[in-house]
Amino acid sequence: MSTAIAKINGGSLMTEATFSAGKLKSAEEFLKKLNEAPPENELKPTPDGRARTLPISFVQMKLDEIYIGQWGTTELRLTQIGNEIIGNLVLWVIHPITGLKIERPGTAAVQITVDAVPAHLKFDKGDSPELTAQKNKDRNSWALDMQNKKPNALYLAAPKLKSEALKNAAATLGKVFGRDINRKLDDVDNYESIYTDEIQVNEVKAEVEEKFNNCTTQEALAAIWTEYKALQSNPQFKKLFSSKKAQLSFK
Repeated sequence: MSTAIAKINGGSLMTEATFSAGKLKSAEEFLKKLNEAPPENELKPTPDGRARTLPISFVQMKLDEIYIGQWGTTELRLTQIGNEIIGNLVLWVIHPITGLKIERPGTAAVQITVDAVPAHLKFDKGDSPELTAQKNKDRNSWALDMQNKKPNALYLAAPKLKSEALKNAAATLGKVFGRDINRKLDDVDNYESIYTDEIQVNEVKAEVEEKFNNCTTQEALAAIWTEYKALQSNPQFKKLFSSKKAQLSFK
């Protein structure tokens, strides 16, 4: 048995490939592993303490482990907006089951650090609301003036920017890379296999339908359900069972 699925590359359909039922099952088992939550002890607070993040070392090592080192980044682009630099890149991985190349975009931003504001722009307790507002405006202008940039401002910021963009791209591959660590529980979905459920039902569909056709009592129907205990949690099997149950009429 084989099933046709589309090759995914950066979210767009590329070419169609045909995979065996066994390979599809393996691919979905692989996706289940990708969508396991990362270890709690690996989660670290962000610098502002408002969220959690995964260290770049964990993300890179997990990419090595899951994709057997077959991953990389391309198309790194940097754009300056005011006193910030936005970085965009493309993360590519080779799927270990299908052998297909998958690309995911990532983006991040870092602030260009500047020298401390001069004394006359520092806030004082006796400042009036008007003076405070003016100082805020002047401090923003100071931060946006690249003549005030620290000489080595991007020495550490540039590598951090690439790391954050990589983490952003990797998160789209699955929960293990931190996809949902800062999302509310109500906003989080869990991965559910589709092909495996269909394959499992298709393997016994003819057999089950024959038993349904010979079923004439509620007891016999219940016996069929009990016989296929391994499929009782399978949505496709439950749908088939409910459909057949509705078609049957008992005295």
